[in-house]
Amino acid sequence: MRKITNLRFGKLVAMYSTLNRGADGSIIWGCYCDCGRRAEVASSDLLSGHTKSCGCLRRKFGQLRKTYGDTINKQPTRRNK
Repeated sequence: MRKITNLRFGKLVAMYSTLNRGADGSIIWGCYCDCGRRAEVASSDLLSGHTKSCGCLRRKFGQLRKTYGDTINKQPTRRNK
């Protein structure tokens, strides 16, 4: 078991391990997010960078998408000369 207590992963800080295990057998960690919410996240998701927040980043991105439409994701297109 790798100790990740008090380490930061994006907006999450791993605070304590739980007795629960993820689908792949990894330890579930109780984390606090910068937005103030708590989340339980598998250590494999934290260490791989798959999970970076409690979901607040996804909600914020969704709000931006509603405001600006799908253009927020698109890369500038190259013009052929």
